[in-house]
Amino acid sequence: MVLLTIFSEFVTSMFWYAKTVEQQTGLSVEIILTHAAVESAWGRKAPRFNYFGIKDTDGINGNEQLLNTIEYHDTPCWQYPETIRIVKTGNKYRYTVKDYFCAYNSPLDSFLHYSKIIENRYPSAWKHRCYPEKYFKNIKGYATSPTAQLLHLKVLKIIKKEIYAFQLLQRPSICEEQSWQF
Repeated sequence: MVLLTIFSEFVTSMFWYAKTVEQQTGLSVEIILTHAAVESAWGRKAPRFNYFGIKDTDGINGNEQLLNTIEYHDTPCWQYPETIRIVKTGNKYRYTVKDYFCAYNSPLDSFLHYSKIIENRYPSAWKHRCYPEKYFKNIKGYATSPTAQLLHLKVLKIIKKEIYAFQLLQRPSICEEQSWQF
């Protein structure tokens, strides 16, 4: 019996979507799963398959959803569809707001859209799409949290271990490999 943790459940359920996107775009499975895990709380908060916290810029075409979120900014002047609270935290302002987010039909749609956004808007990260540590050091501006980079690097370590364990489970056992010889 295999005991699955929230980490292994996430990797097990999302690996093949990420692998498909990696094969189509070159964006690393490790990067995709790490970013999705951070933004969606390991898949527990991905309304309508939005695993990356991707905003909908117009809020009018029917593929959006108005959701609660927390954002960090340098000033208290940012506008959102609905502002619930603004609190000064150190040298930043922590906004609790409602904003429009994209809605998707599947995890694969979400993962593909994420890769397109990164390729088009974050060229300094995209050039490191095969090198997760460098990627997460160069994706400045995607998340507003002051601890985003550190969190991504910590989660990346977990993701790497879980991918390794998942891939081991995908291989036939030694007995299965040699059963044809008997």
